[in-house]
Amino acid sequence: MGRRTNARSEPGNRADPHRNAGPRARGDAAGAASGVRTRPQVARRRTGLAKWAIIGLVVAATVVGYSSLVSSELAFSGDRAFECLRKQVAFGPRPVGWAAHEKCRAYLGSELRRYVDKLYYQDFAWSNNGRKYRLTNIVGVLNPSAPKKIVVGAHWDTRPTADMEPLPADRSRPIPGANDGASGASVVVELARALQANRPKVGVIFVLFDGEDYGPGIDRMFMGSEYYGAHPIPSKPSEAIVVDMVGDANLNIPKEPGSVSSDPKLVDAIWNTASGLGYYQFSPSTGPTVMDDHTSLQNQGIPAIDIIDFEYPPWHTLQDTVDKCSPESLEVVGRTLEKYLRGLPG
Repeated sequence: MGRRTNARSEPGNRADPHRNAGPRARGDAAGAASGVRTRPQVARRRTGLAKWAIIGLVVAATVVGYSSLVSSELAFSGDRAFECLRKQVAFGPRPVGWAAHEKCRAYLGSELRRYVDKLYYQDFAWSNNGRKYRLTNIVGVLNPSAPKKIVVGAHWDTRPTADMEPLPADRSRPIPGANDGASGASVVVELARALQANRPKVGVIFVLFDGEDYGPGIDRMFMGSEYYGAHPIPSKPSEAIVVDMVGDANLNIPKEPGSVSSDPKLVDAIWNTASGLGYYQFSPSTGPTVMDDHTSLQNQGIPAIDIIDFEYPPWHTLQDTVDKCSPESLEVVGRTLEKYLRGLPG
């Protein structure tokens, strides 16, 4: 889920749902005239404009054609990832200790097992108000013998309280967790499938972190990534990529400042990869500083970045449902990571 370090915690402190109306609309007025022209002026310029229009179409077709060619070489399927998201949400809310949490654990483990060389269930204990819980990081490894290994991780649990709901009576209810919980996990599972047949040269450690979003305080969050950072399996990775809240149908991913500080080369490499694929959803702008699973890994000496669209109006509400997400958004993130990982030297 992440936590914005400079955000107020009161309900209602969410982004305007039309936050991206400006940037998303770029190009809509690209051909607008700077002033009103008379009919004779338009007639005299028609031939010249037509020539430039043809040139523009040729250039655009070339760019689109190149992007489509590159994308066609990639195996990540947004539709498959979306189906994984939908199945997770169908279990119901998945907070630590709930029956749906156990069902989702079994489902994600069985899915990831199909695509990796080794699978681990990294169990650890946690006590809260006198009750003991079992938490589980699900870890799958591709190319375990590769000397260089990179973590691609996401949390899979969901928050037990909708603390950003405007009505106090609703704040004690659990969130559905379509975007904040299921989206990142679905990208991780589908990315493992996409990389299985045509493998990268590096080792990839897919980690589904548990206990990220229990809350309400920071002391009850990011538990899975804290444990994994202190006990990395099968070995300590060279760097880590965390994906969180990446299913938003109105996706916009700025650069997270803590990520840039931790591993600026990795941030630039991934954003440049997205740009090369024609994915404008990876914005060159700087977003808010966010505490997330990447922070826990950084604290353990692992360079780590967060790919997150934190400006998501249904965050921590009962409206975080499947209809707010899209296969296209999942595919943008998944194919960017697939392309990046395939291009790395061993």
